Amino acid sequence: AKKAFREGASNCFICSNRSGAGIDGLQDRCSVAVIAELDYSPAIVDQCIGRIHRDGQKKEVTAYIPISKVGSD
Repeated sequence: AKKAFREGASNCFICSNRSGAGIDGLQDRCSVAVIAELDYSPAIVDQCIGRIHRDGQKKEVTAYIPISKVGSD
């Protein structure tokens, strides 16, 4: 999935917060992140956003963090 996204075969890439550690190259393909998995550590959320907000990013980065008033995240 990562390769397909980087090469343009897919316009959507989904990964869990912690499994994405060390991923680079996303800044060349996207500028929007949806953080759908809340973490107990705010630093993990910052790290997820940082995967696309890196050197070489040419667009403004937007991150959406949807939160529910009921149920679980």
